[in-house]
Order: sequence, then structure tokens, then C-alpha cells
Amino acid sequence: MSSLEPGSDAAGMDISASGDIPAAGSAQHRAIALDVLRGAAILMMVFSGCIPFDKPLPSWLFHAQEPTTFDQFHHAVHIFDPTHPGITFVDLVFPLFLFSLGAAIPLALSRKLEKGASLGKVISGGFIRLAQLSWFAVYIGNLRPTILHDIPVISTWLIALLGYVLLFPMFVRLPESRPKWQHYAVRILGFGGGAALLLALSNTHYYPAHLGFELKRVDVIIVALADMALFGTVIWVFSRTKILFRLGTLAFLLAIRLGASQHGWLQEIWTYAPKNTGWLFAFDYLKYLFIVIPGTIAGDLIHQWIKEKEPIAASSSTTRLLAFVILVILLVVAVLVGLEARLLWQTALCCFAATSGMCWLLSKPVDSCERLVQKLMQWGVFWLLIGILVEPFEGGIKKDPSTLSYYFITAGLAFLILGALMILTAIYKIEKPFSLLAYNGQNPMIAYVTMANLILPILALTHIQPLLDRTFGSPWLGVLLGALETLLLACIVSIFSSRRIFWRT
Repeated sequence: MSSLEPGSDAAGMDISASGDIPAAGSAQHRAIALDVLRGAAILMMVFSGCIPFDKPLPSWLFHAQEPTTFDQFHHAVHIFDPTHPGITFVDLVFPLFLFSLGAAIPLALSRKLEKGASLGKVISGGFIRLAQLSWFAVYIGNLRPTILHDIPVISTWLIALLGYVLLFPMFVRLPESRPKWQHYAVRILGFGGGAALLLALSNTHYYPAHLGFELKRVDVIIVALADMALFGTVIWVFSRTKILFRLGTLAFLLAIRLGASQHGWLQEIWTYAPKNTGWLFAFDYLKYLFIVIPGTIAGDLIHQWIKEKEPIAASSSTTRLLAFVILVILLVVAVLVGLEARLLWQTALCCFAATSGMCWLLSKPVDSCERLVQKLMQWGVFWLLIGILVEPFEGGIKKDPSTLSYYFITAGLAFLILGALMILTAIYKIEKPFSLLAYNGQNPMIAYVTMANLILPILALTHIQPLLDRTFGSPWLGVLLGALETLLLACIVSIFSSRRIFWRT
């Protein structure tokens, strides 16, 4: 078995943090590419948070709506500008993760249904997952070091570390061979310990300004992912054999979005949830289904390819596939640079030319894997070109407030990137260079909290962080430090994954 080949305990059994389902027959049929894509997304998310925010660095290192500007003292500042159009690589991170979440849904749930699970059990599992991820969002939202204290002190770092340790009994997946009572005992230890920790912090008025624990103090990214996991699951279950129904759901969502943009009853309903229940659910989060649902289509295609068991043709590894990979890379760069620089007709021309070349390169697939890549490419071209055509709408592409072009363009790029990764990992068999990304993709929940609740506390308690800050004090050395810290995180998570220690919801 390959070191990256997911087994039954590690792979495909969970939407939020799973690898892909194991091979259905041939060892060649393993979609490591999805783990790689998810791992790249989570590590880029961490890296973007490590980039020095107060240094005079180029705007493309930050969210497009937070460009680098300078105050009267010539200090670098980032003032949110909702009218500034464009996207950077930082704005691509969250859509890639949403797309990966959507693609994991068919891979995880198809196997459950094939094993005889009822639709009711699958859907109820989605609600259980929502509850667990919501708790995860509340828990880490109240235990970030910067939330615990305005200026973290020794006790702050120790509490953050304790909160991190308690996450393991909460979410670690024990071997199925263990007795059921051990599973329950470990869960009770984790959740009970976590609840006791939050209660103790609140009663001792540890939080700033004596605010105490707050249920509404959540990690909004996790809340959005939790909601998308539930809605993505329900929509896929009822449309798993009716893709037109799935696309029709997006049409209804589009109608609701357009209607809610104008004053009236629909707008009142749409804005009610964020004001009153936004910590747990907001109607506005449904906009991410424009990325999650295309992701489920990619997952269906991958699942179908795995079931086919057709060997990959020896003639498949040709230069035209390598040309496709290079073209995808160049297209992603061109779209990000062109839209941020507002070279609109030039970017559109590049997209039409590049996608035409991709269609030609994959016009004659020789095996099932190439047919899979061809279908991923076709869907990617479909969403990308729609996004390019509607880009002028809503004042140009933006992540925040997000526009229709943002969903369609990022979904299209995600399809193309996944297709390129399929070529590299499944056809060219280039796995080792991607192993670090794949391991992190199989354990994104650990990767998401390890920087704030493990690495930074250890660096602070050992007094290494001040030394690093002095050594890497210049702007670009600060970026390098962020990259090194992200690499350290990736290595820690890969150690957990290689030892089959996974967090599951």
C-alpha cells in the first residue's frame, strides 16, 4: 500500500476532514488529487494569516478589498474597501476549500449508501455533523489566544495549549476494533473537559473586559463550512441521479439572491438571520452553494471513475497532458493578475484562448482517467467563462462583498486545478512531492487550529518568537518567516496523518 493510500479509518468517511475513498479494485484508482487540493487550500489559508499585516508589502499578498495603503506617518495599513474590484491568491483559498468540501460529499456518502445506509440516516448524519462543527466553531472561537487576552501572557498560552489538547479526545477517530464504551468514554472526556474549561474561564472572568464566554463568539469560517456541509449533503442526496435538479437549485438560489438585493419581503427574510442567528446560520451563507454544488459534480465524476476500475493506458503520459497542466497554471496566474489589474478584455481573451487550447489538448482521451480530466476541464471552462462574462456585474469581481462572478470564476478554476492535479498524481504518478499537501488535506481540522493553539504558544513560552521577530524583521523576511511557520505546521499535521491520527466530526 502506498504511504498516501487512505484506508477505511482515514478516508472518505467524513465530509469536513477526510481523504478520498480507497481504491475500488485497481491501486491506480485513488484520487489523491482531492486531498492535495484541500491541503493546498488549508495551508494557503494559514500562510495568508502569517503574512505581516503592518509591513509595506504588495497588495497581492492580501485580500483584494484590503490593499496596502499608507497613513500620515507612512505606516502600512489595510483599510477595507468594498468598492475595490479584483481578487488575489488569498481570495482563491476559501473557494478551493469549499469546492473540496463539495467534492467530498459524493465520495463519502455514496459509499455509505452502497453499504445499505438509509437516506434518513445519511441526512441525520448531516445534522449531527452540523452540531459538531458548530461546537467546534464556538470552542475555537473562544479559545484563540488573542481572544483570551488582549496581550497574551503565560497563562493565555497555557490555556490555548490545553484547549488544543482537549480537541483530540473530542474529535479523534478511534479504531473500530475498540469497544464502544471506550469511544464514548473518550468523547465524554473531550467534550466534558472542553465545556468545563470554557465554564471555568467565564466564571473567573478571564476574558478581556470581563466579558466571559459568549456563544456568539464563533469562528465564522467553520460556521459557514458547517452550514454548507449540511445543505450540500441534503441537496446531493435528493439529486444524486438528477444533475439537472442540482443545477436547478442554483437557478432558484440565483433568483433569491437577485430578489433579496431589492427592498421587499424577500430582503427582510434574507437579512433576518444574520442579525439574529448569524453566529450559527445566516441565509447569506447559502451563496457558497454556488461553489459547493459544482464541487459535488466533481465528486460524482471522481466516484464514477473509481468504480470503473479501467487501467490507465501506458500511452496516457504524453506531452499534451503536461501542456495542459502548464496551461492551467498560466491561466490561474493570468486570471488573478488580470482581474486585479483590471485588464478586463485582455483577461477575457486569455481565458477564451487558454480554454480553447485545453479543449484541443484533451479532445481525444485514451482511457478513463483522461476522460475524467476532460469532463473536469469541460465543467471548469463552463463555470469560468460564465464568471468572466458576468464580471462587470455588481461593480466587478469581489470576495467581500462576494459577487456572482467570484463564485463562478473560482469554481471554474477549482475544476481546472483539480484536473491538473489528477494528471500529475494519477497519470504521471507524481505522489511524493505532493505528500505533505495530501496529508494536510486528510486532516484539515488539525491544520486549521495548530498554528494559533500549538505552534504560537510554544514559540511564545520558549521565548523563541521574539528572537524570530528580530531576526525576520524586514517585510520580505517576515513573509519568509510566515512560510517557514506554515511549513512547520504542515510537517506536524503530516506526522499525525502518517500515524493515522485523524480528527473527525
